[in-house]
Amino acid sequence: TESAKMSSSEATSSLAVEEALLLQTKLEPRSVDASTTREVPPKVLLSQGSNKYVVIRAVFPNGSDDDDHDKDEQWFVRSASPEECGGPYHANVAETLLQQLRSLGFTATVMGGGRIDFMKSDEVSHAHVFGFSYGFGKGDHEKVASIIEQCTDVV
Repeated sequence: TESAKMSSSEATSSLAVEEALLLQTKLEPRSVDASTTREVPPKVLLSQGSNKYVVIRAVFPNGSDDDDHDKDEQWFVRSASPEECGGPYHANVAETLLQQLRSLGFTATVMGGGRIDFMKSDEVSHAHVFGFSYGFGKGDHEKVASIIEQCTDVV
């Protein structure tokens, strides 16, 4: 029947939610050998053109029982084309960075997503943040724009 058929956007959103849930459950925090120091990935990596993005909150506990005061919180923004990240979903954009952060001992969570139109030139680079993610919800576009401006020369 007609009511049993899913529209293509409903199917896309359903698959995006499934991908996001699968990613969050398969990437559990890992214990880290303190003698191994690895570099934290760049805070912002943007791909040229109009691409999906995710904003990720990463917290590194500093060994204290004090809930919020002794934790290192960092924010990351990633945009990528499906060819660069291995798939068409926001979860694909997030996966590599989440794995990197969790291998360093961070608890990392995708806080939302959307799209970024990124145009890079010699004179001025510009990023326009908009849209939403079916799987992770709408990212805080103002926060994302602020992170991009603080960590790059993009306006």
